[in-house]
Amino acid sequence: KRREEEENQRVAKEGEARKTEEEEGERSAAEAEEDKRREEEEKQRLAAEELARNIQDEEDDRQRSAAEAEEAKRREEEEEQRLAAEEDARKKEDEERSRSATESEEA
Repeated sequence: KRREEEENQRVAKEGEARKTEEEEGERSAAEAEEDKRREEEEKQRLAAEELARNIQDEEDDRQRSAAEAEEAKRREEEEEQRLAAEEDARKKEDEERSRSATESEEA
């Protein structure tokens, strides 16, 4: 009878040990799955950040190019105005010389 009880206890302990081992295996698998999920989320987050940075960089480049084009246009217009003013001044000088010469001839 005692041997039978000891055998029953041994079998119960083995069963309990197997059950604990299975639970630990399931817990370990669940933890590994959770780690994998977190890792994937982190990859996606980093990829989204990189994409956002690239989009912002492209927008910054576009704005910089537009500002540079605007500045070049402004400088070109200033140069055209300067040249037109010089041309006007030359014409006035020529007209003044011509008038002086005409007045000299008349006198």
